[in-house]
Amino acid sequence: PIPCVPWQSQTSGQYQRRVHGNAQACVILATIHMTMEEFSEAHMFLDEAIKLNCVEAVHLKGFLLQRKAEQTRDTMKQTAELFKIAMEAGHEEATWQYANLLETGRGVEQNLEEAFECHCKLIKKLGRTNEVLLRTTNCLQLANRIDESIDMYRECYDLDPSADTAALIAMLYNESQDTLNTKFWAKRAVDGGVQYDALNILKNIVYKLAR
Repeated sequence: PIPCVPWQSQTSGQYQRRVHGNAQACVILATIHMTMEEFSEAHMFLDEAIKLNCVEAVHLKGFLLQRKAEQTRDTMKQTAELFKIAMEAGHEEATWQYANLLETGRGVEQNLEEAFECHCKLIKKLGRTNEVLLRTTNCLQLANRIDESIDMYRECYDLDPSADTAALIAMLYNESQDTLNTKFWAKRAVDGGVQYDALNILKNIVYKLAR
């Protein structure tokens, strides 16, 4: 464990005196214990904050369980349940994390439709930002909804004309056997200086199309 540095001792003592019935103080103490890798103490304070109906504490407890060294089925199930509770209370990060669990089938049965609904909640709340759309597009790809993935990636490209996004669009057009658009977006990606791995994939695509 990380040794307790003076500011942590002082801060811990300061909040320890105010902890009873104070959810925010409990969360701050839990966070301090997390930085010191004192996870039992962190869970104890998070449990206290959860009794006081603190949504952030529910999310942090799920976060802690997710990073536990030994992931049992029960731990994963509990993590999913905590993220779902926090999501239903409007916690944004928990919504994305629960969607991710639904996509991978960790702790819950894989459900790409429900995962997509979680992403739609975030789009409605945060707007159609590049980050939110990219996460949503990943879900659409997993569900093999290629046309919708392409539309959303193109929207991402309009927001931030990245060579890597252009490469992803080219690869999806290649999957849907649209030769003209594959070549168009592959050229955009290469002209924009696409990263090495994607460039090799694009070269293979273009080589196949040229044969």
